[in-house]
Amino acid sequence: MTQKKAWLATTDKEYQKLGLKRGSIQQFEDGLRTTGAKGEFEWWYYDAKMADGSTLVVTFFSNNATDGSGGFHPSIKIELTKPDGTEVKDRVYFDSGEASFDTKRCNVQLGQNFFRGDLHRYHIYIKTAKIEAEIRLTGNVSPWRSETGHIYFGEEKYFAWLPAVPEGVTEARVTVAGTTTSYHGTGYHDHNWGNAPMMAVLHHWYWGRAKIGPYTVISCYLTSTKKYGYTHLPIFMIAKGGEVVCDNGNKVAFEQIQPTLSQVTKKHYHQQLVYDYQGQEGHYRITYKVQDLLASFSLLEDEGQKPALLQQLMVKLMGLDPTYDRFDGPARLEKIENGKVVESYTNQATWELMYFKKDQDV
Repeated sequence: MTQKKAWLATTDKEYQKLGLKRGSIQQFEDGLRTTGAKGEFEWWYYDAKMADGSTLVVTFFSNNATDGSGGFHPSIKIELTKPDGTEVKDRVYFDSGEASFDTKRCNVQLGQNFFRGDLHRYHIYIKTAKIEAEIRLTGNVSPWRSETGHIYFGEEKYFAWLPAVPEGVTEARVTVAGTTTSYHGTGYHDHNWGNAPMMAVLHHWYWGRAKIGPYTVISCYLTSTKKYGYTHLPIFMIAKGGEVVCDNGNKVAFEQIQPTLSQVTKKHYHQQLVYDYQGQEGHYRITYKVQDLLASFSLLEDEGQKPALLQQLMVKLMGLDPTYDRFDGPARLEKIENGKVVESYTNQATWELMYFKKDQDV
């Protein structure tokens, strides 16, 4: 029997089926894209690298990406990491009756919390027992997706990704323990959804984004599960002055250097990642180097609680072990002409490793 494969949807027929336009992002693409059917998941994500070195990450979930049981089980997760490593994080869960999702645009309401925007300007508000944040984000780079943004696994299962704000100016007022701090920096927003539990179709991925000199970089390297041939799916974009310079993932060579074992997840991550792009638009090389491990945890755990016995058994019998690592460190962009580096910029960046299966080199 022919083994099923994974691919990025790029044909005219696939664009038509999805109701999408080449080179043009529509408002509804950042609205609710799922129905609550079994196996579906969806989230709206924001992160920021602030001028003082702090990082702020916010995610609004329609349901848990590792659940797949169907229906809406919304939640919010917020994480503030200060330059000295101090963390404030919280996750709040809501009943489906406390949630509303707009299908025409980004307008998510969970209790008094909201995530709203129009593909250019966004307003986010979160208030939990630990932290309150009001956030503004204005895009410097136009909304972008790699082709249709839909990766198919077989004929029906898919994972979709829309970087609605690849890079923008952000401001935030954050209150912790009665003290309010104002931040400003560079921010990012993307939207993800799909119709199959990610653990069933994806083995792991590296994802990162960075503002490096005059350039904005989005880089992702996904690997499918064995069922779909351990297919490697690079997604890559460089923009300059708000305009995309290059975005063909098929022209990217990906290198992982110096594997290191996480003491928390017991998975290997790499001290350096190199994305080397060579196309008619030019030769660019992006190098991420780990400086700090910002987060490292099992996705089966709920705010520090150990997985239930049934979940532990699932890990053993099915080879499932969903974990997450987030990194911080310098990212270097080099433009190369005739074998020589003609431009070089370095700036701090944040990237992640989402790993759904047991530790394996594939």
